[in-house]
Amino acid sequence: MSEMISKLKASSTNGQARLSAMQAIQDIQVQSTSLVTYQSRGSVLIIAEPAEFEKVKASMAALDSVHTPMVSKLEGHPGEFSAFVEGDKGEMNLAMLKGDKTKYFDLVLDLSAKPYWQREMQPFGYFAPKGDEAVQFAIEQIEEMQGEFEKPKFFEYNENICAHGRRGLEACRRCLDACPAEAITSLAEKISVDPFLCQGGGTCATVCPTGAIRYAYPRLNDTLNRVRRLLQAYNEAGGQHATLLIHDSEAGEEWVQEQLSELGEHVMPFVVEEAGSVGMEMWLSTLAFSAHQVVILLQASQQKVHDALASQLEYARSLLTGMGFDANRITVLDSEQGAGSLASVASFTDSAEPLPVASFMLLDEKRYTLRGAVDHLYQHASEQPEVIAMPAGAPFGQISVNKDSCTLCMSCVAVCPAEALSDGNDVPKLNFHESSCVQCGMCSKACPENAITLESRYAFRNDWAQEQRTLHEEEPFCCTSCGKPFATQSAIGLIQEKLSGHHMFQSEEQKRRLLMCEDCRVRDMFAQELNS
Repeated sequence: MSEMISKLKASSTNGQARLSAMQAIQDIQVQSTSLVTYQSRGSVLIIAEPAEFEKVKASMAALDSVHTPMVSKLEGHPGEFSAFVEGDKGEMNLAMLKGDKTKYFDLVLDLSAKPYWQREMQPFGYFAPKGDEAVQFAIEQIEEMQGEFEKPKFFEYNENICAHGRRGLEACRRCLDACPAEAITSLAEKISVDPFLCQGGGTCATVCPTGAIRYAYPRLNDTLNRVRRLLQAYNEAGGQHATLLIHDSEAGEEWVQEQLSELGEHVMPFVVEEAGSVGMEMWLSTLAFSAHQVVILLQASQQKVHDALASQLEYARSLLTGMGFDANRITVLDSEQGAGSLASVASFTDSAEPLPVASFMLLDEKRYTLRGAVDHLYQHASEQPEVIAMPAGAPFGQISVNKDSCTLCMSCVAVCPAEALSDGNDVPKLNFHESSCVQCGMCSKACPENAITLESRYAFRNDWAQEQRTLHEEEPFCCTSCGKPFATQSAIGLIQEKLSGHHMFQSEEQKRRLLMCEDCRVRDMFAQELNS
């Protein structure tokens, strides 16, 4: 950041305020995370046609390498890349054919016309360069990659609140679809993230509706602490109309430095590990901390990141416009767009009065943070509706229940990952907390009667969103033998209807047992056998 600060203009009050603000956050520490360790002995697999291999043969002579024109399967990560080729007896492990004691390669140089992996974020240790200059640079990196290497573990996963699956049902797939490194796989009722393949893209945490996946380095509260301190320092130094330009720590930072002369002095570059790792909870919090505008700079090559953030941008803008704010207060910018586009975004002005800096507690909890930011914006909004409709897929809303169909079987309660639904304990009742609902659809998939309908919306009134609402309730049906409540009136009626033609429930005794609890039903069966 010091290099960035040294290039900042400070020819105006805003420029001086920006300089003071960025200096104010230089020494803020963030909470550490665990590390992922790689081991490399320097064993390299080169995938290339003979002509391509000849071009690099001399440069690779000092390395322990194996050359093959193609592989049938490649999997793994640095230190444990497994490569297979087709042989007379099927697929064979290439490292073992070479005679290695291990069946793995440490690194891969893929020079094939169509690289084996087409991921937007390639695994560490896998190189698929294009062009002589890029190939030579890759070889230089490979030569240095021997020994032990460490990188942060970028994520934390809480399967207890994951909306991916429950009881054989699958609902949410957002993280799997959004991961540019393809490091996430489905394990039926939960997901698995390979820490070796994860490159910290962060879109999994951005699109996760429950917060089951969290970005761990830096954590949300650490990032927001830096943002709030930055904007406080800017305001204290007399700065106005602050624009936060969020960019990543590599290509984005280089691009921003090249375009600094085109930026207004009210625009503050804010570096994050990956631009896709921050979502609407961070964007809206930044506005709540008094920023005039938030601009997110994305790399053009990362289509999955663009797609993931496009939906998040739509949700955030719906909230803003619902409160009367200009939707362009949050804008995504492509790194291939010219300086003119950036200058146009950076010169955005809104006639709305500057907001006071929000003071809600900074926690590493996605939905709490989002609610706190929206509540602050709502307090100072020109329009204050009680509720607004949201685009389909938004992680906010309510459900409605068809009372004529619902039997209060509580299948929906059993699968709800966010505990938005609850039962009435000993009373046949279905309760709902709208503030917890993420609209994952698990409840509607689990309902055997198709009685549940989802509605995407955002309730600004806290009493609406957080109070417990009863969606459906009935008088309990009591056992005709012992009097214990064990089902609902509608459930018993449905059972009688469905079993009316069944051969096992034709006699009066069999029909009578349908009206008994499970204990009395068993006792009645044995009593009949003993008396017969």
